[in-house]
Amino acid sequence: RPQRYALQLSLGKGGRQVSTQYPIKLDAGGRAEVRLLEYQRQIESLLGLFDDLDATVTAALSVGGHGTTRIQVRRYAASLERGENSVSLSESSKALLSERDLIFTRALASPLTLQGGVVHELPPFESGGAHAGAWDTSGLDLKQSPWLIYPAEDSAVMFRPLAWALPADPELDSAAVDPGAVPASLDEAMLEPHPLGRWKQMHAVMLSMSEDLQHVSWPMLDAAWQTFHHLPLTALDVWRVVAKQPKAVLAFLLRSELPDADLAEALRRFRNETGWVSELTTIADLSAVSRALWRFWS
Repeated sequence: RPQRYALQLSLGKGGRQVSTQYPIKLDAGGRAEVRLLEYQRQIESLLGLFDDLDATVTAALSVGGHGTTRIQVRRYAASLERGENSVSLSESSKALLSERDLIFTRALASPLTLQGGVVHELPPFESGGAHAGAWDTSGLDLKQSPWLIYPAEDSAVMFRPLAWALPADPELDSAAVDPGAVPASLDEAMLEPHPLGRWKQMHAVMLSMSEDLQHVSWPMLDAAWQTFHHLPLTALDVWRVVAKQPKAVLAFLLRSELPDADLAEALRRFRNETGWVSELTTIADLSAVSRALWRFWS
C-alpha cells in the first residue's frame, strides 16, 4: 500500500525535544527530491530555540511514520583540538576536507575582553610541504587571555570557535564567588574564572548597561560585533546574555553606533539564532530604556 513520506526536523532530547514534519510529495514515477537547502529557514528557526553553540538539528526521512536515513546539521563544519602551542582540526574533520579546503582555511585570534579590535592571523603548520590542518598559537600573549580562535569571514572552512585562555588557577577555582558583587565593566565580568559566576556577573553588568547608556562597556559591544559578526551569535557568551534580556536588546539597538544595516542584521539574527522574541519586551522595559535614552541625550 502507498506509504507516507515526510522530512522530519528535530532538535533536543526527551522532554526538551522540538520536532516538525514536512510532507514529501512523490511525482508520477514515485520519486521525490529533497534538498535541505530549501529547508534552511526551518532549520535555522529550530537552532534559534536553543542558544547552545553545539545544538544539532537531525533531519530524518520518515517513511510510514518511521525514521530511516538521518543527517545531522550543526552551526559549524568542523571542530578544533587544542595542543600545547597549537590548534588543529580534529581527525574526523580533516578526513572530510580536501587539500584545497585546508589551504584556504584561515584561523584568526582576538582577545575577547579588549575594545581595540585586535586581530591576529595564526600561521599554519605544514607537513611534507602540505597544509597540516593546524595553526601556531605560540605568538598569542596569554596575559591578554581569554582569546577566541575563530575562522576568518572568507575562510573555506567555518570551524567551531575555540576559547584560548590561561590554565585554571587552583586557588581561584576554590575561591567563593560573591553573588552580590557587580563588576564595573563587561570585560571584568568576562574574566571571572567560574562559569556560573561569570554568567551571573555578565547578566548583572548587562542589566546595569541597559539602564545606563553612558556605561563604559557599550563600545565593547560594538567592537564585538565588528570583529565577530560573521560567527554564530551563540559563539559568544556576551550575545547570549544580551538575548536573555529583552531590555538589553532594545538598549543595544538604541545605543549602538553601528551602521543601520548592521543593526538591522543584528535584529534579524537575534530572532533567528538566539530565540529572542521582541514581543516579550514589557512596558516596564520600554519605560526603563526610554528614561536611559533621555538621560543619555540630556
